[in-house]
Parts: sequence; structure tokens; C-alpha cells
Amino acid sequence: LPQYGAPMSQPRILIAGGGKNLGGLVARWWVQEMGGAERTRRVVTLATPHAGTRSARVAPGPLRAALMPQGAIVRRLAAGRHRATAVSHTALVAAADLMVTPPSSAAALEDADVEWFDGLGHNAMLFDPRVHARVGRRAVVAAEGHHRRREQQHPSHLSTHPKSSRGAPTPRKATRD
Repeated sequence: LPQYGAPMSQPRILIAGGGKNLGGLVARWWVQEMGGAERTRRVVTLATPHAGTRSARVAPGPLRAALMPQGAIVRRLAAGRHRATAVSHTALVAAADLMVTPPSSAAALEDADVEWFDGLGHNAMLFDPRVHARVGRRAVVAAEGHHRRREQQHPSHLSTHPKSSRGAPTPRKATRD
């Protein structure tokens, strides 16, 4: 990851997770443990076992130890969350998830906007239009925030890139669809 992140000079939006629940943990590791917070505006995770998952008991070798509740990786990420407080986090949770057990583990991310999707399983999140819309909205909110800060720093920027007339959606905490 460092070789890909090094050329980025402006903050970016990092969207991770998807059907690969480990992608959310990898994104958080990069942001918190590898200095990615300086180049990231928002992390969006989908069905990510932030507090581990009991399903890891059937995982092979080191993966089992890392992903079990109270595993080394989830403990280190929880302890290091303060290194990424400037990065907005959104956790999208599949309420009917059978891979991230209990599903509340996907909501166990300190200071995150948590959104629950009732009736969705782990992989169903990849195909649900409501999830797609939420991910897109989170990206727009982060991008608009970046443009507002840039406009405040460089007022002449307004003449070439007008501010969007749309209002940014208000983040919601612990909601259910």
C-alpha cells in the first residue's frame, strides 16, 4: 500500500470493505498504522468485523487468531483508533450477516456513522441499491467537504469550480433501514 499511496498529494476518499469483510480492516490498518490518515478523508466499511467474528473459529491458522473477538488485529485497531480521528468513518452493517457474528461487530467502530440494513446478509450488501446509494452519498459528502475547505483556502478557486447547490446529507448514527 505505501507505494500506491505515496504519490497522492491531496486527501482522498478511501472506500473499502465490500464483500471482502477483511478489506475494511485492511483499510483501517493502512489509515491507522501506516500513516494513511494524512491522505484519507473517509473510510466506508461494509460488513467488516471491527470487533472480530466468531465465524473466524473455522478460519485457517493466523487468520483465526487475528479475527476472533479479542484477536490481536482487532485489539490493535481498537487501541489505535485515536490515530485516525480526523478521518470520518462509516460502517454499513448487514443485520442478517452470518459471516460477521454477531452482526453488531460490524457496528463496533468508535466514532463511526453506523447504518444498519435489515434483511441483508453479508454478500447481499454488494448488490443492494440502498447500500450503493449510501456509499455514493458518503463519497459526495467527503468530496464536498474537501472542496469547501479548498475554497476557503483559495477564494479564487470559486470562479472555476462553483460550489454545489445541493446540501450535504446529514450523517446519522446507528440507524436502521
